[in-house]
Amino acid sequence: MAKTLTNSPDADLYETDYYRWLEEQAELLREGRTEDIDVVNLIEEFEELAVGERASVESHAETVMEHLLKLEHSPAERPRRGWRLTVARHRGRLAKRLTASLRNHLQGSLGDVYGDGRRAAAIGLEVDRVRAEQLPIQCPYTLEQILDPEWLPENVHGIKDPAP
Repeated sequence: MAKTLTNSPDADLYETDYYRWLEEQAELLREGRTEDIDVVNLIEEFEELAVGERASVESHAETVMEHLLKLEHSPAERPRRGWRLTVARHRGRLAKRLTASLRNHLQGSLGDVYGDGRRAAAIGLEVDRVRAEQLPIQCPYTLEQILDPEWLPENVHGIKDPAP
């Protein structure tokens, strides 16, 4: 017979004082009082945590690709240093969050994530008179390149950056 999940008395607290609800759920878990846990809302919170982790990984990868495109396609000498710094920061943040399953997810969604990064790069490159059509439609970077702290693309205008 399947067990039906019901809200605990703490379900109201979930709506009125979320922080206190979190504290109480943690305390109940520590004490092993699983019968008193607000299972329905706890499941929802776990699901939202997973969605948030996935979104965070996608966001960092998108920012890396946006700035790789700027480094590769901008004819401007400045603000290349800032773009390199952004790439380095977001690669680091991405590396900290990337688990095996999130890596697999990112590999599978690289095209969509690239599309968002490409749109942002196109807006940023307008000042340099680089048109969106000049940027690759398909992701030109492998996941390994996106994650590699030493790799930067060659600039199509021949601008050289210092070695990382």
